[in-house]
Amino acid sequence: MAVNTNNDMTNTEKYEIIRKEILNILKDCNTNQAIISKISFGYIILNNKKYKLKDVILFYTKFLDQYNPTISERFYYIYHNSKEIITCKYCNGNKPTFQSFEKGYRSFCSNECSIKNRTKNKEKLPTKNKKKPIVNQTIEPFIEIDNVINKLTNSGNFNNIIEFLNKYDIIFESNKKINSINLDIFIPNNNIGIELNTLSHDTELNGKTKYYFIRKKELFQKKDIEIINIFEDEWVTTPNIVKSMILNKLQLSPKKIFARKCKIDKVDKAKARLFLNTNHVQGAIPSKHNFGLYYNRHLVCLLTLGTSRYNENYEYELHRFCSSVGHNVIGGFSKLLKFVLNYLDVKSLITYADLRFGTGNVYNKNGFEKLTSSQPNYFYVEKNILRRSSRVQFQKHKLSKRLKTFDENKTEWENMKNNKYDRIWDCGNAVYGINRQREKGK
Repeated sequence: MAVNTNNDMTNTEKYEIIRKEILNILKDCNTNQAIISKISFGYIILNNKKYKLKDVILFYTKFLDQYNPTISERFYYIYHNSKEIITCKYCNGNKPTFQSFEKGYRSFCSNECSIKNRTKNKEKLPTKNKKKPIVNQTIEPFIEIDNVINKLTNSGNFNNIIEFLNKYDIIFESNKKINSINLDIFIPNNNIGIELNTLSHDTELNGKTKYYFIRKKELFQKKDIEIINIFEDEWVTTPNIVKSMILNKLQLSPKKIFARKCKIDKVDKAKARLFLNTNHVQGAIPSKHNFGLYYNRHLVCLLTLGTSRYNENYEYELHRFCSSVGHNVIGGFSKLLKFVLNYLDVKSLITYADLRFGTGNVYNKNGFEKLTSSQPNYFYVEKNILRRSSRVQFQKHKLSKRLKTFDENKTEWENMKNNKYDRIWDCGNAVYGINRQREKGK
């Protein structure tokens, strides 16, 4: 069912209509797993526009972002129409642990508060010993959802990156010119540059063609400067993940764990999907095998793999690897890789490193051989819409059903331009492989 709002409604009225539709979509979901699956792949139609259900829920619960909540925890707030952070029933200062959608939150943030609550009627605690309550954090006034999910794309969306860098006392220079080439942010102590790619200006029709970003990256590599390219929509929709990646590069992750202190175990598909959607900037993809590192019974690191999708000369493909946001699991990749190779008796393994975020050095250090580098890939963008769309969705044979106007005699790109689309390029992938059969044959 489609949802329609109009300008005569108050923002609260608009939210209530959208909230009811979200509840309607999820009315048959009674478990965490069902909720997560539905939200991850569901859509909602608002004012004749199609939005990912996950994006809508993320927007209306962004006051929870600082706590890195699961998607089922976010939905819990919408389901109960809660607009304030749920706090401990005793100290009223800390947020207690969220158990599941069915069970909700624990009553107290710690065993200490639980014990004090049971004894408070017997002995009244002095006011000075109580934790100072914090002001409940509420949702900022509701605004038209189109103004956020489809906000005007501009460099202003990156404004708070300066605040983020200052928070961690990172010395940086903005708009740094090195040999007349501009870097959005340069961090001299680490020789790292950050390129902030907006979806409105850093596009092909604005002169940033296929090889622009990769050639710029290669120029700086010759000067021993590593470049990280961040798309605007990534900074807006997955800020905690992107910040965690930057801190990891700078060796400033808040929590460091040694892999030798972790235990390896299989991870079920639902948990793996949730972990990746919460901690990997590209989200989850289906994988046959999922293995994780557990520290104090908490999943802190995940590696997934399955049958090789693009190269039949390789038995397996490493799909995803990531650590929990804010964590640096030292030696995590090496430990998981060594285990997987032996446990599955892997003969050959291939993987693809996104060159926007690095050079694939972790693979070089762990016995992979660099096979090649793929051509840069592109995404389609629309004016004033903060979203990148995969080119696969707009292959030429699909365009007649997707576009308002379509000319069979024109190319995919020509048709897309005629329909007011632009495209933005990435840096391609470095392709790495391990061939253990060949190594044994030496």
